[in-house]
Amino acid sequence: MLWLCVHLPQLGIERFQRTSTAAKHQPTVLVKNQKVCLMNTKATQAGVRLHSSLATATSVVPDLVHYTHEAEQEQQYLKRLVPIAYQWTPRVSLAFPPDLMLEVAGSLRLFGGLYQIMRQLNHTFKKMGHEVHLGVAHIPSVARVLAHARVVQQLPPYPVEDVLRQQVEQSLRPLSLQYAELKPLEIERLFNMGIRIFDDLLDLPRYELSKRFSTQLLNYLALLKGERSESQQYVQPAQKFISELHFIEPVRDKPSLYPSMQQLLTELVNWLRARHLGVVEIQWRLSPFKAGGITLPCYFAHPRIEEGAILELSKMALEEAELPPEVMSISLQALRVDSLHQAGPIEKDLLGDYEVKPVLPSDLLDRLSARLGPKSWQFLRSVDDHRPEFAWSVTQESGALKKSEKQALQPNTTETRPLWLLEHPVPIKRQKFLILNGPVRIQSGWWGEQCARDYFVGRHENGSLCWLYQDGEKWLHHGYFS
Repeated sequence: MLWLCVHLPQLGIERFQRTSTAAKHQPTVLVKNQKVCLMNTKATQAGVRLHSSLATATSVVPDLVHYTHEAEQEQQYLKRLVPIAYQWTPRVSLAFPPDLMLEVAGSLRLFGGLYQIMRQLNHTFKKMGHEVHLGVAHIPSVARVLAHARVVQQLPPYPVEDVLRQQVEQSLRPLSLQYAELKPLEIERLFNMGIRIFDDLLDLPRYELSKRFSTQLLNYLALLKGERSESQQYVQPAQKFISELHFIEPVRDKPSLYPSMQQLLTELVNWLRARHLGVVEIQWRLSPFKAGGITLPCYFAHPRIEEGAILELSKMALEEAELPPEVMSISLQALRVDSLHQAGPIEKDLLGDYEVKPVLPSDLLDRLSARLGPKSWQFLRSVDDHRPEFAWSVTQESGALKKSEKQALQPNTTETRPLWLLEHPVPIKRQKFLILNGPVRIQSGWWGEQCARDYFVGRHENGSLCWLYQDGEKWLHHGYFS
């Protein structure tokens, strides 16, 4: 077993920073029972002390921003980060204070070693605005201690268990017991006895400890030494994606919505990557304080997974909409998803992320949908009928585009037909055209509208290349060649 702990020490404050600019740029604290339980770097530099009362902290920093600690909401937010970890292993569990536990032993060969997984995790969480510290060990509780203590570990890409045990123990022993997962009262008693680091605690005889301390300490020692297994409850990403942000201050203009849209799209892309899917249809919801709001659907010709492209198309859809006077919340929902292999060419960038490069027609269609709506265009598909009027039909299925692309690679050599067919044939004067090719006989439709025509390719005196046919003594123009 190889456990990787993702420790997010500032998660309680960082989840507020997503919707409040004040939490990013001012001294900010998290309050529990009217006492400071967490603070950002600016608050520390301003002189705020941990566990001080809110009144004391406010007297030290008058413009202090404070939020109430909400354990349940923090846990729900941590669950929304599970898709990030799920990209690297299906064995993901939650631990509190806010930690994600990943068992990555079976994923090392697939992703190029431990260092690559750690680098990717570090990059992804920092991109989302989270401070992150990683710890690796053969035991979950030890991995959490190393992550909380911010130990910089020098491990090989493919650690051997015996060597890993030695390295982890060497890193663990000099650490302070303040990182131990024990009750504060137990830690204080150990400190009063002069037992301040793990090295002092691990070498103490168990029998004597059992006489002076609770069974919690003995059980914890058994976990640290691997004598007792620690059960894990694995979690999975949600089956459907929907996420929402509530603004502390009302938003009145469209550009101010862009950072929040990007945050929600980052969540969506991580969810898609964990499930190897691309999104075909999303829906934005912008809600004011009271009832009402607007809904912005976005449709894609092929499954999308690129955050930048989805954001650009969403901005185009937003430009055409009229905002409520005050937007107090924004939500994003994935209405339709599909296999990522339907998205066209798939590559990976230097960081190992999926980089989907849709063909140009798909990109153009997505832009048209964002600007003009999904009904602004239609696909054409061929029908097994020789009559020109009935040899095609319209559809909204993206598969028609793929089929047409394949057919383009295998052109029909038996006959030549124009791409532009007139709605109704137009009578012409034969002497204005130079016949270049023909005739080609088309005779079909005995079961309905029967057709018996001789088609020619002719050039008009203005230079255009046309598709003509003769009906008795009359000549008619039926289409243009490109």
